[in-house]
Order: sequence, then structure tokens, then C-alpha cells
Amino acid sequence: ELRASAGRVVLVTPRLATLKALDAGISQAGVVPESSPLLEPGCGLSDPAAAGPVSGTGGFLYDGGTVCYRPPGTTAGLLAGTADGGLTVLGSTALLNNGGLGSHGHAALALRTLGSSGDLVWYLPGLADAAASRSTKTLDELAPDWVAFLGPWLVFVAGLAIVWRGRRLGPLVFEPLPVVVKAVETAEGRARLYQDSHALDRARDNLRAGTLVRLAQALRLGSQATADDVAAAAARHLGRAATDVTGLIQEQPRTATRLVQWSQELDKLENEVRTR
Repeated sequence: ELRASAGRVVLVTPRLATLKALDAGISQAGVVPESSPLLEPGCGLSDPAAAGPVSGTGGFLYDGGTVCYRPPGTTAGLLAGTADGGLTVLGSTALLNNGGLGSHGHAALALRTLGSSGDLVWYLPGLADAAASRSTKTLDELAPDWVAFLGPWLVFVAGLAIVWRGRRLGPLVFEPLPVVVKAVETAEGRARLYQDSHALDRARDNLRAGTLVRLAQALRLGSQATADDVAAAAARHLGRAATDVTGLIQEQPRTATRLVQWSQELDKLENEVRTR
């Protein structure tokens, strides 16, 4: 519509979709090589010929129609126009901005390209240009026709399933809290966890720590007593060599069988300390 109502249309770095919509035979062809910072007109159009060379830095190339400002070795150029002159494509915004107008033939090319008629309309497309008929469709419009029948049916089936499962499970059972768990049950549970995970080192350390705490209490040692202090006190209490008691407490079982035997020996040691 814009092209039909305008005598001449100038596009600055248009995208592929815009060029396809105009269907003028002009297409994108890449970017200007860095090796070609300055481009000569190299075409028969009067406006580029009068303007002279322009900068190609950061510009885009277009192919189709009459092409000007071509880098060496390519048929595409920085400027392309239709044969009737109704559409011109510029591949660089530097040709029109204030910072580049004073360079080379930028000002001349801009004036001759945009000032060929008495009226100039500078148009920037935006979201407000979208037609009202292209509004987003609602969910009802996107859904197929059979959803109107299937939706209520699914709700009905889900309701039946809720009633069926609710009656089957019965009412909730409330249990008074807190729940008292026997110490032996927690000990056995932790032991099974250690066994399943093969955590011999963790079980060994817990057994040793528990034995030292109980021996210290039985021997009435302070909370600051170390493992060596507890072993020495137990040895004196039993009349045994300190190295024997220390070796037993500090042993590092490597197998589950030895761990069980070691725990029994520790239990025997505790019983001897308590009974003597």
C-alpha cells in the first residue's frame, strides 16, 4: 500500500521479510567486506554518479535491479534500485546520520535520493501498524470443535474417580503425637542403615564413642577426659595393662564380622568396669 501511494520509496537496510513483501526482485546478499571501506558508484544511475564514492564500513549488500557501490569481486552492492526508479534500497544508515553526512559523498547521495520530490515522509514501522484483524486468537477459537464435548465428559469422569477412590480409602486415622519410640528400635534401625550402606567406619566410630562415654561415667571422669585418659583409668581399675585396653578401644575393624566381635569385646569391657 505504501509503495502504491508513493511516487518513490527508499528503504534503509530493510530485512528479508520487507523485501519479499514488496516483491521488487531485490534481495539481501551479505555484508560489505572489511577490505572495501570506500566504494565507487560503478553504475549508470545519476544520483550515485553525482554523489561519488561513499563509505561501505558496516554496510549491507543487496542484489537485483540496478546495483551500485559494488565491492570488488561481487555483483551485489550497497545501493540497489528497480528499473523504473520507484524503489531504492540503501544498505547503510551511516549515509544518512549526522555523524556521516560530512564524509565523502554521503550528503549528496542522501539529498539526491530523498529529495527528488517536494514531499518527504519518513516512516518507521511499529507495532501500532498491525491491523486490528490480526489480533491474537482466543483459546476457544484455537481449540478444535470436539473439545466442547470432550471437556465436560472428562470433568464427569474425574468426579467419578474422586468419589470412587475416596470411598475406597475410607476416613483419615489420626494418631496422637508425639509418638514414643523405644531406644532399641532406633538403635536397630541405625544399625541396619549402616549395614546396608556398608558404613563400617561410621559404625565403628559410634561404637567407640559410646563406649568411651559410658566408661567415663562409670569411672567418674570429667567431661574433659580424653580417650587415652579413659583407657588408662579403665586399665588401672581392672588391674590390666594400659596398652591392652587402649589397643582394644582404638582398634580399627575392617570387616563386618570383626566389627561384631569387637563390639562384643567392648561390651564385655564395660561390664567388667561396672561390676568390679
